[in-house]
Amino acid sequence: MAGLVGGQGQPDKTSDAQREQEELRQQNLERILTKDARQRLASMALVKEGQVRAVEDMLLRMASARRIVRPVTEEELKSLLKEISGNESNDTKIVYNRKESIDSDEDSDYNFD
Repeated sequence: MAGLVGGQGQPDKTSDAQREQEELRQQNLERILTKDARQRLASMALVKEGQVRAVEDMLLRMASARRIVRPVTEEELKSLLKEISGNESNDTKIVYNRKESIDSDEDSDYNFD
């Protein structure tokens, strides 16, 4: 039984560490984003969680490199998101290949010379 108790303790340490990392992440985001910008990201996360996480990562990297000197406003965040979405080309192109129909209305089909 002692092995089971020890085995259960390890996941708790891992989840505690992950929880602490996430709290630190959120604290850092609170420092570098205005309230409106955080709200915009939170609402976007409901739909595009992966993209929001990538934007947050990018903002955190920019902050650690000291490229962000004041909190990012909602308007700055919008322009950043537009820039990012412009780089990701999701254009879908549909091509229709039409075959010639046997049932044509042309007189040449009937050899009326």
